[in-house]
Amino acid sequence: MYIVTGSTGLIGRAVISLLRKSESVVVALDHSSDPPEKWREFVRAFDTPPLGIVHLAAAVPRPPGRPDSAARGQLTRRVDQVVLDIAEEFNTHVVYASGCSLYSDELYSPMAEEDAPQVSQKVSLSPYLQAKLAGEKSFLATKRATVLRISNPVGFGISGSSVLGIFLNSARAGRLIEVWGSGNREQNYVHASDIAEAVKRSLGLRESGLFNIAGQEPTTMLELARMVASGFPGAGVVFSQQNDPGEYHRARFATDRAKNRLGWAPKIGIRESVANLVKCHNAIR
Repeated sequence: MYIVTGSTGLIGRAVISLLRKSESVVVALDHSSDPPEKWREFVRAFDTPPLGIVHLAAAVPRPPGRPDSAARGQLTRRVDQVVLDIAEEFNTHVVYASGCSLYSDELYSPMAEEDAPQVSQKVSLSPYLQAKLAGEKSFLATKRATVLRISNPVGFGISGSSVLGIFLNSARAGRLIEVWGSGNREQNYVHASDIAEAVKRSLGLRESGLFNIAGQEPTTMLELARMVASGFPGAGVVFSQQNDPGEYHRARFATDRAKNRLGWAPKIGIRESVANLVKCHNAIR
């Protein structure tokens, strides 16, 4: 039996699908419907202890409705502690989902796991990112955890409030896709099915440590907008008058450690991912 928290999210659905294909029994938990304080009691009700826990649940900020606030940081810490307690009681390996957003924008070369988090005189970590960094340290300290720093996940069901989701919805509605600033800001997308494969390998190998899980290469916002527009007849791209606060953001992450120790590498590139999403959007128009 495997436990998956955050089961209704983009990554959670992909992980559950992959584990069930291998005939694994999966118990799905989600903090939006299942109070985390009851998770421990729920797990105890099973006859056998969990073989592993995939901990994806977090109070992820999605502005403007869910801003990065102290409350969201506190909720993330509370959920992490519940999972830590369960893992300790059952001596269970945990795969903990973190994010590449912890890296500093000041690092332009491929960012590796040993690079410092986003702490400098110019930028301090937000409450949510502080909670994720604390979670990384707590789970790694158990020596029974694989911590995955995941870049932007992509796949069917991607949030409509994400940049890619906004681009897709604009093109589908027949509106021009607006690109902020120069369009040179980068994001790195990794497909949910590739993330699920990294999780499965982590559960099988029980390799403790910190690993970047990122796509093959970054893409600029202008490139991304053009990819989306090419899939919708009459769609186009226009530069907005809005400045991009992340104009100089770069998203280049080293995945050598995941390749060497987990045997993992991304298989689905951003162009294929966008093409599949465009196909799905066109099918339901």
